[in-house]
Order: sequence, then structure tokens, then C-alpha cells
Amino acid sequence: MSDDKFHYDPTEEEGLAYAEETPPGPDTSSIQQVDVSKLSFLHPHRRSFRLLVLVGACVLTFGAYFSQDVPGAVGTKDMSAFFGVGTTGYSLLYSIYALPNIVLPLIGGMLIDRYLGPKFGGILFAGIVVIGQTIFSIGTLFPQSGGYYVSLFGRFVFGLGGENLAVTQSTYCAKWFAGKELATAFSITLSFARFGSAINFIVIPSVVEWAGISFAVWIATVTCVFSFVASLYLAGLDWKGDKQMVTKEDDDQEAEMIRLKDVLKFGPLYWYLTFIVVFFYISVFVFVQYSAGFFEYQYEKDSTEAGNLNSVIYLTSAIFSPFVGYGIDRIGYPLYFLIAATGTYALMMLVMASLSWIPPIIPMFLCGLSYTVVASSLWPTVPLVVKAHELGTAYGIAFSIQNLGQVIAPAFLSIFIDPDHGADYLYAVLGFAVTAGLSSALALSMLFTDLAMGRTVNVSPAMKKALLEQQELEQAAAAAMASDQRQRISSATSYASGGEDEEFPEVISTLDVRRKRNSKTMY
Repeated sequence: MSDDKFHYDPTEEEGLAYAEETPPGPDTSSIQQVDVSKLSFLHPHRRSFRLLVLVGACVLTFGAYFSQDVPGAVGTKDMSAFFGVGTTGYSLLYSIYALPNIVLPLIGGMLIDRYLGPKFGGILFAGIVVIGQTIFSIGTLFPQSGGYYVSLFGRFVFGLGGENLAVTQSTYCAKWFAGKELATAFSITLSFARFGSAINFIVIPSVVEWAGISFAVWIATVTCVFSFVASLYLAGLDWKGDKQMVTKEDDDQEAEMIRLKDVLKFGPLYWYLTFIVVFFYISVFVFVQYSAGFFEYQYEKDSTEAGNLNSVIYLTSAIFSPFVGYGIDRIGYPLYFLIAATGTYALMMLVMASLSWIPPIIPMFLCGLSYTVVASSLWPTVPLVVKAHELGTAYGIAFSIQNLGQVIAPAFLSIFIDPDHGADYLYAVLGFAVTAGLSSALALSMLFTDLAMGRTVNVSPAMKKALLEQQELEQAAAAAMASDQRQRISSATSYASGGEDEEFPEVISTLDVRRKRNSKTMY
């Protein structure tokens, strides 16, 4: 008999099985130490590049934050009278913004992680914000002739982009500042965003008195256009940064794409952070919506004075955020700051509700400082509890659940608050003390959970840097291993079908042994 009759070619499955039996070690040769001093001014490893990204990220959300609280700056009574609606109609201007964002930030985060990236996501969402605010402004031109419904639709469209733009901003910061002044970067972007909100509460009431509500709303639209320009600027920087970074081949990127089922694997520390956001931000943002009426009742202030007091939280945040973020970057242990700040905020709500003889500027200043510390310690912690390629989705989920709370809370309060019955505002403030207290209890529980899990969040700056570097190395090694594995499988399959591959002699040698063994058996 001829050898050809009994010649045995290993099957594709044999080649695959062998390649899987002997997994290669990770190839980390692509991980290099970089001499930063020899790099160009616009290289991502240079602080100058990160500074330019930071400037763009600050302007990116300025317009959205300035415009979001225009109804609050005008005031419940004036805005309701302008459109000819009641308290419920006024509350809808906020609820309709938050309603789509129960789901959209999650979708937007996954779009950023899987398809768009922050550059195209930023352009898309900034464009939607401009369109939504423009529609809202058009509705103010004929407020008593159906304009309210046009403006309401504009707020809905505005909401489609607003929170997703914040997700994009967070992704930009986490992408380019991870392990490098991340808390400071988040704090500065927060400062600029809240500066927009504070300026809104100071400027808009004066503009309304001078030129009317419609003109004031159109000014907000112009700020959104500036933010759209910033999205184009950031996209260019991000493209240049990606081009200069040493990256794996495109085939390796698929191994690091998030899938919806991966959300179920987010650990308890991430969910603690998410629900701290929900309860604490209800006590801040929903309070801001109703605080003007509270100050008019509790402290007998007129609408201008109430608007000025309302701006204190955001103005304090705008001024102190960079310093607080820098301090947390240097000191570390963010959960201690988180517990102290949420507890202080709850206490200040109780002070304003029960001790009206204390000037309101004092508890409002401390509320603003507490809000600054919470934001500066909470958001930079997310990269420590999820993987780098999951950041957009992680921030998106947090924003989605946060907005669920901000849809439910105003709708609930609008049922019980009568603008002409000031005591209702007092009960609302007591409710905000409760939600802030819940966030403080969750932060304390998170501290003990982190301790039980080996401390990955409440750590010093040196430990934080080491954890991020370890995570980066593990992800690079996993990508290298996946790529090497695919090459081995491909070569084994190629040989099994009759080809030769000199790069994998151990695979070929083993298949030759099996071939000879099987030939002897068949003889």
C-alpha cells in the first residue's frame, strides 16, 4: 500500500486544541519607558498636551450647564407666569430634560466605548445640545400661544445631548489623566461647569429685568455654540494624541471592547459610588431648583437676593474645586473626604431648615464646599473600580441612574409644594437632609467594603498610581496574549490545511509526531 492511502492530515480542530493546550506567556515588549523631555509639545505624555485637553474639556460642557438651569435662575413664579403654567408645568421643564437621560447616558457611554470614541461622541452630543437649546429659545418668542410646548420639546432634545456630553467629558479626563492628576482634572472641569451655572444664576435674573426672559434664553443658546466649537477642538487633539501613542494592532482592540453583559460584572464598589451619586445629587440639584422659593419664605428675601444665594453652591464649587482636587490628588484616601462632605451637607440642610437666625450665606457656602469635595473625590474613583475600556459605560450608567432620581424627586415634590405656601419648601429641605444623610451612610458602608476587599479605592496616591499601572500592564498583557493566541491558532490551522509556517516549529513538530503515530496505527 502507498503511504498516500493512509496519509493522515491533522484536522483543524487538532491544531486549535494544541494551540489552546499551550498558551503563550504575555508579550509585553510593546510597553516602553518614555523619556518625556524628548517628546514634542503636543505628545500625550507631555503635561502641555493634557493642559490643552483640559481647556477643551472645560468649555465642552460650559454651555450645557449654563443653559440647564435657566428656568431655575428665572424663578418658579416668573417662569410659570411667563408660560402661563403652574408649578407642575414648571417642574416639567426639568423633568423632561432628565427623563430621556434615565437610559441615554448608558447608551451614549457604550457608543463612546465601542463605536464613536470621545471625539465623535463629543461632536454629536454637543450638536444635539445646540439644537435643543435653540428650539427652547424659539418657544420663548410666543410663550402664551403654544410656545410652552415648543420649549418643552426643546428641553427634551437638549436632554438627549446634555448628560451624554458630561459622559464624554468624563471619558476624556479618564483617558488622558488616569494616573496623572486625575482628581485635579475632574475638579477643574467641575469648577468651570459650575462657574457656568453660578454665572447663570447671577446674570440671567439681571438680563430678565433688563431685556426679558426670551432674550436671556437666547444668550444661553450662544454659550452652547461655544461648547460645540470646543467639541471640534477636542476631537482634533484626541485624534493627534491617539496617532502618537504606541498602541496594539487594531485586531487587538476587539479583546478590549465592552459588551452589555460586562455591566453585570461591575463590582459592589462601583454600585456604591453610583447610588451615592443618586442620593447626594438629588439633595443638591433638586434643592437648587426650589431654593429660591425657600429663601423667600424662610429668610424673607426678594427674588434677586434669593437668586444670588442660589448661586453660592455653584460659585463656591467654581472657586474651590481646583484646590480641593489638587489636595485629594496629593493626600489620597478619597472615601474619608466623601463621608465627611456628605455628612456636612446633610447637617447644613438641617441648619437652614431649623436655625433661620444664622445668615444663609454660611450654610450655603458649606454646602458648596461639600458638593465640591464629593465631586472631586467620587468621580476620579471610578477608574479604580472598572477597566479602562469600560469607563464610558460606567460613567453612563451612573448618569442614567442619577437622572432617574432627578426625574422622580421633582415630580414628587411638585405634588406637595404650593408656591404660595412657604412651609412646603421647608419640608422639602428636610427631605434633602435625609437624602444627603443616606449618601453619607452609603459612603461609610463603601469604606468597610473596600477594606474587606483589600483596599483598592481608599488608598494613598502612591498606591493608587501602582494600582492603575498594574491594571494597565494586565490589560496590555491580556491583549498581547490574545493576539499571540490568534496567531498560533491561525498558523496551526494553516499547517493542518497543507501550508507551512516556520514561526511555529513546536506546533509543526507535534503535528508531525501525531501524523507518524497515526500512520503506524493504521498500518
